[in-house]
Amino acid sequence: MAGLCEYGLHNYGSALDDFARVETLKFEENAELARVARLHYGLVLTKTGMFEKAINILADLTREKHKTPETIVAIGIAGLRRPWLPSEVPESERDAIYRLGDAMSTGMEQDYKVARQKFEDVLKAYPSDPNIHFRYGAMLCSLDDDQGVEEIKKAIALEPDHVPALVSMSALSLKREDSEAAVQYGELAVKVSPGDFATHVVLGRALLASEDPARAAAELEQAVKLAPNSIEGHYSLAEAYNHLGKKAEAAREQAEFKRLEHLGGKQVP
Repeated sequence: MAGLCEYGLHNYGSALDDFARVETLKFEENAELARVARLHYGLVLTKTGMFEKAINILADLTREKHKTPETIVAIGIAGLRRPWLPSEVPESERDAIYRLGDAMSTGMEQDYKVARQKFEDVLKAYPSDPNIHFRYGAMLCSLDDDQGVEEIKKAIALEPDHVPALVSMSALSLKREDSEAAVQYGELAVKVSPGDFATHVVLGRALLASEDPARAAAELEQAVKLAPNSIEGHYSLAEAYNHLGKKAEAAREQAEFKRLEHLGGKQVP
């Protein structure tokens, strides 16, 4: 309730703190209040520029409660990476936002055949928008890595500094055991957005795979400095320290990973 009140007063920083606390408590309240809290958490995250986190929260809500006009719009705004509330969307952007949100939320409900057609339709209308290509690629990766990679590469071709696309390509390259490409994409991501913990995590993971644990540890140390509650950051840093023979440091990071995992396994910004 405090978070909803702060949201209503436009105190978005305070609202974000309240909703993050509720997330650690796993939104354990009556169903309707939990739904409203998750929706507004997603809106505040989007308003403050935390688009990927917002999409994760809204995806969880959509999978549990099914999409609504409210969640479709919220997902579309986050998908286009615009720091807006629904009331702030310009008339000229409303069509793209609703159509992208509808396609993304349909994919979140795992109706992939319909989602693919909706994505194809919105791309016909907006073929030069890198965010739409990226979101389509992100969905396709859950079905077919090759098709997903091609769409994400289109996003990078349109916008070489597209950080989520660069991070995704680094992670996908690592999954394909192409550590050289993973490092290259990771380095580009860090160069473009050095203040984003995700770029340092993905580069750190790529450097570990490239058997460069010293550089990996430096990147992962920066990641946990930027996001102390990132379970992935602490887990990966523990792995880097183990490779370097730093047993005490590795044990410390492993303990912090287990503590955060116990709190719910969330990556809190």
